[in-house]
Amino acid sequence: VSTQSTWGSHPINCELMITLSVENDKVLVEGALLFDGRNEIGEDLHQMVLPTWATRELVDNFVFFLRYRRFDTELSDFFKQRMLWLAELFSLTSLASEMILHQILPFLTTKNCFLFLLESIKVRSSSNFRSSERRWLYNLLHETTFDYIATNLTSILSKKNALILFSKLSPTAVIDIVERAIRKQPNIFLFNECEKLVELLCQTRGGSDVFTALQVHSQGIKFQTETTDDITISLIYDGNGKVAISNN
Repeated sequence: VSTQSTWGSHPINCELMITLSVENDKVLVEGALLFDGRNEIGEDLHQMVLPTWATRELVDNFVFFLRYRRFDTELSDFFKQRMLWLAELFSLTSLASEMILHQILPFLTTKNCFLFLLESIKVRSSSNFRSSERRWLYNLLHETTFDYIATNLTSILSKKNALILFSKLSPTAVIDIVERAIRKQPNIFLFNECEKLVELLCQTRGGSDVFTALQVHSQGIKFQTETTDDITISLIYDGNGKVAISNN
């Protein structure tokens, strides 16, 4: 979804009222609020047609925030994501700051952590990623969600759609998450969802030796999985890329 602003090259008249067209409706907003007082709007710019992902309810909440610097209702994760899109669309650091620091990070869960990690990855990789304050905000969002996933990896892997969620990340990111999870929980391969973890690593490595990807130095990690013949297979990872396999 594109959220890059196409209105950033015009000089501003801060007294302008701008009409936002959304869902065959129109919402008026002060130009000075919409662009944080920056000199970016010309006299000829009175109306903007918002992208199709913007809804009237979303825009009403957006304008309320611009005027009062707060929200008068609890926002869903869906709305929080799209508020970030509006913040990027209009280059509104104040809105991005409110969303990330006060609406998203304090309310991270295993259900929404991937949503906001992916948002941080998208913005960090965009050509519009220049503002030092925005860099700090999205770097914070990235690091916090990344660490949250690593900390709660066992719980996340217990979800039915876990492998689908991880498939949206790069192989390097997945391996980095698993490595961090092992540092936080050296016995992570002993938990009940061990088979899901092995499946995740196999999916990430494309069937190659999954353990050679891990660079964690530890005393050794052991996990067990049972085959359909009820034979327990033990694998020992020694922290140096070597795995010992034994049938018990």
